[in-house]
Formats: sequence, C-alpha cells, structure tokens
Amino acid sequence: AFKYYEKAYKSKSRKFTVDISYALALTRAGNPEKALKIINDILSLRVTDEIKKKAKESRCIINYRLGNNEEAYEEATELFDEGYRTSNMYCIIGYLKLLLNHPIEETYKFCQKAYEYDSDNRDNVDNLAVCCLRLGDYEKAAELGEELIENFPKFVEGWYHAALAQEKLGNFKKAREYAGKIKDCDRTIMTTISESEAENLVKRLDENCDKSKR
Repeated sequence: AFKYYEKAYKSKSRKFTVDISYALALTRAGNPEKALKIINDILSLRVTDEIKKKAKESRCIINYRLGNNEEAYEEATELFDEGYRTSNMYCIIGYLKLLLNHPIEETYKFCQKAYEYDSDNRDNVDNLAVCCLRLGDYEKAAELGEELIENFPKFVEGWYHAALAQEKLGNFKKAREYAGKIKDCDRTIMTTISESEAENLVKRLDENCDKSKR
C-alpha cells in the first residue's frame, strides 16, 4: 500500500485527497514525521479551502502522535470555530480536552454535544464515557460502556472503560469479565490504553474478586 501511495505522491497528476490518506496511513504506521512533511507540503501550495481544512484536520492527529498536544488542540479549535465541524473534529477536540485536563464540566458539555452530533462514532461515545467516569456518574458511564462493547467488540478503550465503570459500581466479577476481553481486541499505534494499564486493571480486579469471596 505504501509503495502505491508513494508512487501517487510523486506523480505529476497527484490528488491531494490521496496525499492526505497517505499521511494518515503513515501516522498509523508509526511515521508521523514523514506524515507531517506531506501535510505541510500540501498546505504550502495553492489548494482549495476544502483540501486545506482536511489537511489541517489531519495535521491535528499527526501533532497529537508527535506529542504536540497543545498545538493540535489550538489548530483543531481554530478549525472548529471557523465552522469546520465533522465527527472527527468532535472526536479530536473531545479527546484532547480530556488529555490536557481541561475543566471536566466544560469538557463534558462538549462531549455531550459530540455524542448528539454522531453517536455512531465510537470515539465520541468513549470520550463521553470517560467524562462520566471523571464526574462520578458511573451508571451513565456503564450505560455508554455497554453501548461501546455491543457496537465495537474489538475496541480496546470500550472494554477498558466499561470495566472501569462496573468496577466503580462494585460489580467486580462483571468488570473482570470485561477486562479479560481486552486481550482479544485489535491494537494499533493509535490505541490510547497501554497493555500495562490493561494488565494492571486485570490484576486489581482479580484482587477485588478474591476479597469479595471472603
């Protein structure tokens, strides 16, 4: 795939939408530096407003992978305030608000709007579930967790946050069952829950299950 992407990128009749897809594929494959170069190359040229916005949206994701979270957030909110409101933009901004520890009430309101905008997008659902966990609304977090694991059974974050919600509700056996499903999920470089976090959750739940039997 990368061989064909590279060929298209170097072609005289290149299409910028393909270049953007190439950059995102590189980001997911662990090469955000090259991805950023491609996006910056596009933005240095005279392109349509639509391409410019799509390229900037992609640059937000790339900067996040590079650890430039503040920069990613600033560009994302600038695009959003200009009226560029897609499901992905809601996902990106909601996640970065959580990552940067913005006031949780403000973040919750944003993620609730994102959920209303597109509740079929797993990241919008997951962002709202995390907000509910942080606010202590464990019943709502559990409800969203059920929605995630039913609709996206290979999504690491879905099982992880569903397990956390059940743990908070004291349902340790159910939480342990959910945590055990994480190992069967699909992991990518974009997965936000590390293997060590998942393993620590399983270990903690095993201990809690043992205590509840005594």
